[in-house]
Amino acid sequence: VERTRPPTRRWALAALGDAIGVGVQFTGGMVERQLAIPIAVLLVFRALGPREAAEAPGFVGRTVAPAALDAMMLAWLLAYADFHGHQTIQVPRYFITMAPGLLYFVALGWSIIGDQLADVFRAIRGDDGGNRRASIAVAVPVVLATCVAVLLFGTVRGTSRERNRFVVSSKESAIWLLEHDIGVAERVVYSDEWPLTSWYLGMNVRAMPSYEETAAYAHTLDRSNADYYLTLRARRYSDFDEVAQTDAMTVLARTEAPPLDLPRVTYLGKSWDNYLESLTGFTFYLDSTAGRYGWEGGAFLDAYSAEELSRDAGAVAVYGVRWRSRADGEDALAGYVEHGGAVIFDAARNLDGLAYDIGDTIVFDTVVRRGTAPSDAGGVPLRVSDSFLARHRELAGLGASAPFIDETGAGWTGAVYEARPGTAPLQTLVWVGDKPAVQLRRVGEGRIYFIAYNLMWHAFHSGNADEAAIISAVFADALDATPVGDTDE
Repeated sequence: VERTRPPTRRWALAALGDAIGVGVQFTGGMVERQLAIPIAVLLVFRALGPREAAEAPGFVGRTVAPAALDAMMLAWLLAYADFHGHQTIQVPRYFITMAPGLLYFVALGWSIIGDQLADVFRAIRGDDGGNRRASIAVAVPVVLATCVAVLLFGTVRGTSRERNRFVVSSKESAIWLLEHDIGVAERVVYSDEWPLTSWYLGMNVRAMPSYEETAAYAHTLDRSNADYYLTLRARRYSDFDEVAQTDAMTVLARTEAPPLDLPRVTYLGKSWDNYLESLTGFTFYLDSTAGRYGWEGGAFLDAYSAEELSRDAGAVAVYGVRWRSRADGEDALAGYVEHGGAVIFDAARNLDGLAYDIGDTIVFDTVVRRGTAPSDAGGVPLRVSDSFLARHRELAGLGASAPFIDETGAGWTGAVYEARPGTAPLQTLVWVGDKPAVQLRRVGEGRIYFIAYNLMWHAFHSGNADEAAIISAVFADALDATPVGDTDE
């Protein structure tokens, strides 16, 4: 990029690469990298970019406007490239945020190419500059057309002409539903190929999540009282019959009503819906409206009013939550709890980042901080309070936890809690070693269970049966209208 082509412009670009490389090398976090990029661009262009003439002797003129614009667009492009490039999954739509910077430099590049080609034509023809525009008018379209032709040829040549069997099966199964159920628009339909099925049916279709257990699929279908499941898998379920078969997809239709006696837990957040029901033995329905990507409905703390929660929820679970107004969300939960509701709360997924951070703040008169769980190679002893054990005799004789070590061998971290000074102390129900892992606070007629050290995910991830039993007991306690004992230990 060299609009004015002075040597300092080329030096600036070379130094910019080094500056950004050094900045990223010594800053490993997302926030640090995002800050390093614009700072590096600003410093390099400010120090080495072309400048206007100084207004007075001894002063340095301002960076010329084209260089400042280049710097801004480059910072824009690199910041988004870094942000999306470090995500676990990259999808094509991420280029939308980088499009302004990309298009800017494409246009700038064509301008530079035009300038260079004009110089070449002028040198060949011996022109004094009079035919410069004519040269550009001929050369640029020719080069552009050649590039486009090469790209189109490669795309056409590499495009498969065979009909995709999954697309065909999705269409055929959707057509079958439309022909055999005139009221399908009112049905609850799940599909393993949900975007295609939704397109061909012309209605909302729910995506079936991926689970490790067959029972989890059946539980998901029962939770939402699904009428149909269009599946690519070979699994079959007792309350569904196979009613149609295409090349790659099977249509399953409900034949029996799902169990209606299971309690329901309203979930605010995203992640527990992938494994919590499995961890607790499918003893309740975890109702989530967060959507596939966690940006809808119940993904937000302020999604429901206290009245809605009191009407629909046997209990409320909060983990990995977002919010539009955190104060409104906490007020709704407080109102729900004060009138007898129960909340299971884990702040482990909200301890990082600039947005949706709960770390080092106060929630329900309780200070939330990051803490590292005690651990050794064989795990640490698990212990429950006498009052909690009296209600959950299945927890008698608990052994040790799985080691609290993450995938890198480092200590396992999560949220820890302590009562705000001047408020009633938290009641500890479960200890991991000598540290509280499950604590209780009473608010009005209800109660809040604070889960430390990301215990839910640790129990599922490690497969420790005793940890899973503790989680099941916590949810059973929250769903029980009878309050737990008052003994603090």
